[in-house]
Amino acid sequence: MQPTLIFFGSFGNYSAIVLNELIRSDLVKVLQVVTTPPVINRKKQEEKGAVQLLAEKHNLPVITEMPSKFSEISDDFKADFIITAGYGKLLPNNLLSEPKIASLNLHFSLLPKYRGANPGEWAILMNEKESGITIIEMNEKFDQGGTIFTTPTPITDQDNRETLYQKLYLSGGVVLPKVIVDFANGKLKTTVQPKTNLPYASRFTRDDGFMPWSSIIETMNGNTAPLDSLSNLLTKIIHLQELSSINAEFIQRASKALYGFPSLWTIIPTNKGEKRMKIHTATVENGKLVLDEVQVEGQAKAKWNQVKNILS
Repeated sequence: MQPTLIFFGSFGNYSAIVLNELIRSDLVKVLQVVTTPPVINRKKQEEKGAVQLLAEKHNLPVITEMPSKFSEISDDFKADFIITAGYGKLLPNNLLSEPKIASLNLHFSLLPKYRGANPGEWAILMNEKESGITIIEMNEKFDQGGTIFTTPTPITDQDNRETLYQKLYLSGGVVLPKVIVDFANGKLKTTVQPKTNLPYASRFTRDDGFMPWSSIIETMNGNTAPLDSLSNLLTKIIHLQELSSINAEFIQRASKALYGFPSLWTIIPTNKGEKRMKIHTATVENGKLVLDEVQVEGQAKAKWNQVKNILS
């Protein structure tokens, strides 16, 4: 008999990847989907998220507010599992105890490394050579439940935040149905996570992507730059690597780790005043930072060599 589940996810196309694999699988049955409410776009129109659109395409019922118990979904609602993947909210204890079998979370790091909201970004910034997925039985603390299954995924030199999450969510979605079945049949047991002082992968805000233009200039000239004006979060990550200054390699990693959101960004002086500029891609050649694709506010993405003449 197929285990039944209620799926929680809100991380755009990434959570939708996992939901799609669960829907496609003959091993499990998705009964209900929980995600975040639609946003109002610039045209003041309601814009549904990828998870909601996928669920509706497959005629699955969707709710956009987290229930505190199954009876809020329906008087007779029952499910074997709760499954979360990129939901981003801590589920209350009374909800975690509702499923007949378990509440499981698909986390995108090799726990206990990089507990928290942005494990992929942290792994790239910390110059890790691999990440992975861990499936845990949820408890009242973020990412600290007992582990059920884990598998590694390499981080290549070509990976950025988006490509890494694409790999991780697909990897997790592919293995998840069988893990659910094996856990339901008693073939997998939980293992308590060891106590650790490893850093928590805190969520990045837009402000955390800021890098002073003076620091970028220094690294483009082959020098290092002081930590002045960096966000507390980037400063913390630099200190964890026992670096005392900003080097070209760190800025390159930041451009990869923050690609898409919040983006690595700076303020450049132009012949029309100061402008915000995102650094989408960069390389390091002979110890020097080389800007590749950038985006000046109000303009489309472009090669740095095409826009650098606007500097004052």
